Amino acid sequence: MATLPPRRTLPILPYRKPTEGRDYWVFDDVLPDALAVRERALARTDWEMGYPYRQEESWPGMRITPGLDDDELAIVEALVRKATGSQRIWMETSPDGAKLNHNCIQIVGIDECEQRPHTDSRVVCRFAAVLYLNPDVPDDCGTSFFRQRLPGNQRGGNFVMPPHNNLVEALGTRYVPGDA
Repeated sequence: MATLPPRRTLPILPYRKPTEGRDYWVFDDVLPDALAVRERALARTDWEMGYPYRQEESWPGMRITPGLDDDELAIVEALVRKATGSQRIWMETSPDGAKLNHNCIQIVGIDECEQRPHTDSRVVCRFAAVLYLNPDVPDDCGTSFFRQRLPGNQRGGNFVMPPHNNLVEALGTRYVPGDA
């Protein structure tokens, strides 16, 4: 039986308590008819497949772009500008030519997901928004904040600091073990 190589110790991230109004905002009933957006999305046939269907992708499930129409997107962007104090919202150009994802609707099923922590790169992104269009999501589903778990169940950090722009740079790996 082959033995596994010793697991590399990941760098420890600094910890910053997520604070509503600084690090995240929560709004209910953002769109006037979220169920219509959901039905329109589910009727589309141009879904792009992610992980596990395409192993080279780090994002799970499947998605379509654009997700919201211009009027719907304007509602979300106005709310983000008001909450954050930003004068404008824009999409940067990726320095390496990578595709940036903006205004996507993504479906992730129970068999398509696992712990896949990430941060959006600060090179091309300042804010991210998640709209839930499913009216019947269990309480234990959804977006959460990542925090490292160290040996002995000791808690680590959750914050990527310069000079790093994302978790891949800060941790030195794209894939984080499930118990990290």
